[in-house]
Amino acid sequence: MLRLFALTGMLGLLLTGLFAGKSHRVAFISGPAVENAEQLALARKGLYRSLRESADLEQVILMGNLVKNDAALLAPTRATLDSLACPWFCVPGSGDRNFYRPATSLRPGGHLPYRERDFASWKAIMPSLDTSWVAFDIRWIILSNIRTNRNRVSGGLNEQQKTWLEGLLKAAPKRQLVVICTHFPLAECAGADSLAHILSRHERTRQVCAT
Repeated sequence: MLRLFALTGMLGLLLTGLFAGKSHRVAFISGPAVENAEQLALARKGLYRSLRESADLEQVILMGNLVKNDAALLAPTRATLDSLACPWFCVPGSGDRNFYRPATSLRPGGHLPYRERDFASWKAIMPSLDTSWVAFDIRWIILSNIRTNRNRVSGGLNEQQKTWLEGLLKAAPKRQLVVICTHFPLAECAGADSLAHILSRHERTRQVCAT
């Protein structure tokens, strides 16, 4: 059974024994995309407090955009997530990248040369961009499929990621369910045909995305 529920204004997905014989509850959370310390404080009192007090949750998977264009908020966000009673995992979102003001900007920092947005702070503070684990007899996979070109965001995987994903799918037992979590749908990524071929390596594959 798949149910939608509202968690202090943020939409989440609650899965109860949906994918395997074992009963388990997993919360998928999109956002909260906080822009400043005040919004983070509100998220701590609302969303994060609700997660912390949900004693029956066995995993929390955040689907990206923990913050909105202010990577300095990632460290206090991680400290809050580490207070959860259950394991948590996070898909990086487009708003979680560092933002570098271009040289043409008239705002403070405008002297800086142009630089593409990246996950420099995420890599230093948060869990790995790509990771995988097994829980409740399910192979879970998190993939970072955010790509930036002149600060225009799109979806895609590089060749190293594709090779890694294909290896995981080929190694998974035939009847094991594989759940792939991404920010953008894989069907909307560049090279969707080659991705479809890789996904065909394992018949019991499901995808969860934020958009």
